[in-house]
Amino acid sequence: MLCSKKLGFVSNTLPARAAHNTAGHATGVTGIILAFVGLGPIGLIFSLISTIQLARAGASKTLSVLGIVFNLLSIMMLGFFALVILSTRQ
Repeated sequence: MLCSKKLGFVSNTLPARAAHNTAGHATGVTGIILAFVGLGPIGLIFSLISTIQLARAGASKTLSVLGIVFNLLSIMMLGFFALVILSTRQ
């Protein structure tokens, strides 16, 4: 409960909070999911967009950095698998 000594009343309402920007978080999660589905290049684009959105909002960029790392690893693994498959074909 909030108390106001000057006004002499008790209020059950909480103070208004700042709106939480979730646009950057949503694109960050989408980028991470795309990395695990095998769509690394598209996920990398989503993660980079997430980084820009979160930087503008002043929020933590942990999700977008994880998305970038996972997508780069996904792209490298896809490239490695493509090389292995192409080298075994004759």
